[in-house]
Amino acid sequence: MKRKRTHAQIGKGSKEKGAGYERKIAKILNDYMTCLGWGEASRTPRSGGWAKASNDPELRKLRGDITLPGACPFMVETKKREGWSLDQVFRAGLETWEPYKWFVEGAAKAKHAEKLPVLVFSRNHVPDLVMISGEDAPALVGAVPKDAVSVGGMLILLLDTFLEAFAAQVVNAQSS
Repeated sequence: MKRKRTHAQIGKGSKEKGAGYERKIAKILNDYMTCLGWGEASRTPRSGGWAKASNDPELRKLRGDITLPGACPFMVETKKREGWSLDQVFRAGLETWEPYKWFVEGAAKAKHAEKLPVLVFSRNHVPDLVMISGEDAPALVGAVPKDAVSVGGMLILLLDTFLEAFAAQVVNAQSS
């Protein structure tokens, strides 16, 4: 007979899934930041919760799920959750779409940190996606990549596409 999992067991699995996803994305970002010569990226302890309690104004800016080098203009929130699909945004609208709500939450943290918000999100059997504001696109990726989806002023693109466009943007700025 199969036993039902308790709420605590379900919550622990969800927390472990989120932490594993943060580690995965931190490693990918670390590879890019190191190649750009900016330093290392790493998972923020307690997803930035420790920074809220600090009296140090610089530490209080570290609010995202991933700690990025100071030169990086964006802050990253990560979410690996089930229950959403891209078609929901077209049926119910952007404001009711779960990933958009995550983006808005992250944008508030990014504003406090004086960074541009970036949401990296996925679910099982879906590639890693990025959501950014269309207004922030020129600073982050330059020209909007061809495979980006634009919905209600937001851009959704593959993580690899975002990172390649961002790296090209940085290299172009450095060579100017």
